[in-house]
Amino acid sequence: MHQNPFITALETFDADFRAVSGKEEALKHKKDVLQETLRQALNVKFSKINHDNKLYQLSEQLKRSVLLSIDEWEQKLEAASPMKALSEQYQDRVIFLVFGKVNAGKSSFCNFLTSQFDASQIKRFRFENGQVQYFDEVFAEGVVETTVTIQGVELGNNLVLLDSPGLHSVNDENGDLTRRFTDSADAVLWLTPSSSPGQVQELNDLKLELEKKKPLQPVITRSDVMDEEYDEENDDIIQILKNKSQDVRLLQEDDVIQRVRGLDLAVPVKPAVSISVFAYKKYCDSDNAFAEAGLDRLFGCLESIINEAKAYKVKKAEQQIINFLDTDVLGSLNQHVKPQVNALIKDSQEVINDLRHSKRSLSLEITNEVVVNIPDIVERHAKSRNKEAMSQEINQLLEHTINDSLQKVLSEYVSQMQAVSCALSSDSLGEFEDITVDIEQVKGGVAKSVSSSVGAAGGAATGAYVGSLIFPGVGTVIGGALGGLLGGTAASYAGEYFVETETVKETVGVSSERVITKTVSRINEVLPKLVENVFEDVITSILPTQRFAERIALEIELFETQVVELKR
Repeated sequence: MHQNPFITALETFDADFRAVSGKEEALKHKKDVLQETLRQALNVKFSKINHDNKLYQLSEQLKRSVLLSIDEWEQKLEAASPMKALSEQYQDRVIFLVFGKVNAGKSSFCNFLTSQFDASQIKRFRFENGQVQYFDEVFAEGVVETTVTIQGVELGNNLVLLDSPGLHSVNDENGDLTRRFTDSADAVLWLTPSSSPGQVQELNDLKLELEKKKPLQPVITRSDVMDEEYDEENDDIIQILKNKSQDVRLLQEDDVIQRVRGLDLAVPVKPAVSISVFAYKKYCDSDNAFAEAGLDRLFGCLESIINEAKAYKVKKAEQQIINFLDTDVLGSLNQHVKPQVNALIKDSQEVINDLRHSKRSLSLEITNEVVVNIPDIVERHAKSRNKEAMSQEINQLLEHTINDSLQKVLSEYVSQMQAVSCALSSDSLGEFEDITVDIEQVKGGVAKSVSSSVGAAGGAATGAYVGSLIFPGVGTVIGGALGGLLGGTAASYAGEYFVETETVKETVGVSSERVITKTVSRINEVLPKLVENVFEDVITSILPTQRFAERIALEIELFETQVVELKR
């Protein structure tokens, strides 16, 4: 048998594993602290928010998602218990996990690797229900999916080789089973077929394993071709299995590693190695068969990785918890919770901004609706000048208009809105004023009448005396009449000369202009403040949704910082 450096290294391998304990519980405590902090954050109530409102529903959905994530952590810890049991079962051996997609040649690879050991050193088993169950048959091989459970083989005293169901299996449970058990391994042998090496779906799984800082060796399997040759003896074209050329293998290896490095990893990637177990089996009698099949390079890589696996095993229990915190705890929060957190923060802020913007326009709209009614209200009370009744009617108009308008706009946000109460005092609404006209009247009217009477009497007496002298007999009568006429006229001029007039103001109505102006000014001053108070109260009711989301976001961020530190 070909001298195998890997087998030699195993025989001289120091299996003195001193597991580091103590840190595991401290790491688990980080999960417990996060869990308790998140549960406390979920105690927030949104009692004032309308339950049909989008923000309320997003907040409640976020609560459910957080609780679901917490429940999943416990479920995944429970699901990982078989993996942990397997690790504990073989705590004194290095565990290699053969990892890859369906039909990558994993079972064939395991059977070949097992064949390099003496039969007395080989014990095959299946891991079922948390127990190791031994069996004698070799692992089934085929072009169809053959492995549906975790099976393995104990090789000597220091190594366990695990064969896993394929990733991206038609049965999702098989792929999930493999992913759970990768954490039990101390090193991973990633097998990818030469027919389509390093496909996208494989690389995503590979990235997860590399980020766990576990030793990993990429292996390109079935690196062979069917070539046609002429068989002279039988006069026929026959197909012959051959190894792929060294140039082709190097190109494929480089292509796979470039794809892996394109994953933007923070850890180094080992060079891939190409092998063909089938070509080796066909030409095993040849001295160069082992090297030509790429197996000498493979075992050289395995010899190197064995010591890395030992170093990893010492801190594996600690790393398993870190992997759990990173993949299961932080991973679930980033995948399921964080998008909802971001959506709630964004939507809450948008609603608050919209409310503050609509507050100004609605305030103006309500003011116009109220002000247009003020002249009529004032005029109704102008005659009585009852300002108390007037202020009461204005306050009722304000309260009704404001509350009705705000209810229509804000009821979609809050289940109960603060009612507006107005108390414009009568003293603040201005004063009614008399409407007057100027009237000019005679200040001396009585004196004028007296002077006229006296003048007429005096004129009559004098006229009678003169008339009697001129016209004896009738002269007395005619002279008296004429004298009275002349005397009255003279006296009238004398009376006008002594008349005095004055201008007086007479009230003819009531002016409401000053009251209307003052009232409108007061409404323009008071109403926006009343509307703003209600809007701010609604915003205050909505703010807890944003603060709740921000607190969850902060806890995720703080936890992520801790995980990043742990992974360094």
